[in-house]
Amino acid sequence: MIAVAHVVTAPFRAEAAVIIDTERFGDKELKVSAINKVKQNIRNVLTQRPDLLPYFFQLTLHDALTFNPNTLEGGPNGSLRFELEREANQELKEAHSAIESIRKLQRGDMSYADTCAFAGAVAVEITGGPRIVVQLGREDSSEADPEWKSGMFKPGASAEELKEAFNAAGLRGARDVVLFHGAIGSLNDIGQSRVSKIKALDADDEDDEDVEDLDDVTYGKVTSAKRGAVLVSSNVSQLTLGGQKFSNAYLAAIFKAKDPSRLSQRDQAILGDKAMLAEVQRYATNNSKFTNDVADLFQAISLLGSSYESLRL
Repeated sequence: MIAVAHVVTAPFRAEAAVIIDTERFGDKELKVSAINKVKQNIRNVLTQRPDLLPYFFQLTLHDALTFNPNTLEGGPNGSLRFELEREANQELKEAHSAIESIRKLQRGDMSYADTCAFAGAVAVEITGGPRIVVQLGREDSSEADPEWKSGMFKPGASAEELKEAFNAAGLRGARDVVLFHGAIGSLNDIGQSRVSKIKALDADDEDDEDVEDLDDVTYGKVTSAKRGAVLVSSNVSQLTLGGQKFSNAYLAAIFKAKDPSRLSQRDQAILGDKAMLAEVQRYATNNSKFTNDVADLFQAISLLGSSYESLRL
């Protein structure tokens, strides 16, 4: 069963896994401004570095898998920045650096945990996937979390280890592993395709038109306003990278693969497990269900162990 966030009032409870301060940004105008600004900055980074798409999506999961429902420790609280040397997290170092650069542009007004959550949501949104609602106001941990079972979600993990890493955090083993794997595969394919396109245009010295297209995936210029708010002009319907879209295509491809030995180790581990193979088949044939369930899963991951609290009395 997925852990459900609940609402309490000040003062903060020390035993809560992830504190979400619902009044951190004050009124609605300030909240909307903060969200627009961070999403613009994330889009700008992904426009220039589309290879980071899958890694931005992974950040919140790897942060969240430390959640222990038995002790109420861990969860998506920003502790990931202290855990990058763990085997399961080492491939996220570049994404972490990019997140820190984005936070500098925010002038420190948004937590690391919030920035990671928005990064994953924007990675899906910018590739034509569903919009994912992200709760604002997470408080960052000041130290690493106990590893719990998150270390099982490492390169070379077996099918049982993958499922246990998810189950132990309160997620739904086989189903959620497959959803996450399919999302990462789709984002990686889109990112690599975009990188190849950019390189080809650069080589031919014909990138002027492409640069104009890339500008369309930003929210426009950000200008300062009173009380730290920002004014952002945007046309959200055009804020996508274009080309290949976020979909179940990756799962469909590995399900139909004629030579499984040419697939990645994780592909093979998933396809070799009866429960996960059934989920691959289910999502490989239903793109709408896949994209909707990915959005629901990411939102659930971002709220593992959360407690809504307010400092306003």
